[in-house]
Amino acid sequence: MQCLDGNPDFAEALNYLAYMWCEKGLHLDRALPFVQKALQLEPDNGAFQDTLGWVYYRMGRYRDALAPLKKAAELIPDDATIYDHLGDLYLKLNDRPQAIRCWTAAYQLDRSSAELVRKLRAQGLAPECVPPARPPAPGGAPATNAPAMPAPK
Repeated sequence: MQCLDGNPDFAEALNYLAYMWCEKGLHLDRALPFVQKALQLEPDNGAFQDTLGWVYYRMGRYRDALAPLKKAAELIPDDATIYDHLGDLYLKLNDRPQAIRCWTAAYQLDRSSAELVRKLRAQGLAPECVPPARPPAPGGAPATNAPAMPAPK
């Protein structure tokens, strides 16, 4: 908080604090305006979009979480955490097939995640059968074998 005292428009600090509170399930009512301010300063920051979606998720505002998490995945298509968050959200929205697609994409990007292995196994899937992510195109970000995110419903 001290770093914000001297620079209240330090977007990275606003987002970081909001995300840390969110991860601990603390001060969600304070985390929301922090990340919203960060997004006013940097609206196309995928990490900030993820934080906004995750704060909404942790607040139980699942419908509100969908748009920012999908935007985060569009802005940062090679981030396993974002796809993991989307998978958790889709499960809460009773869209199990989409949750599995997102967790599969996350696992393709981060095969070391025991939590993703647990989630895939809980859905009756064998993580060892998930193919690895495709190598990146020249000059591009890594691509997963997972289908593209669907259009909003």
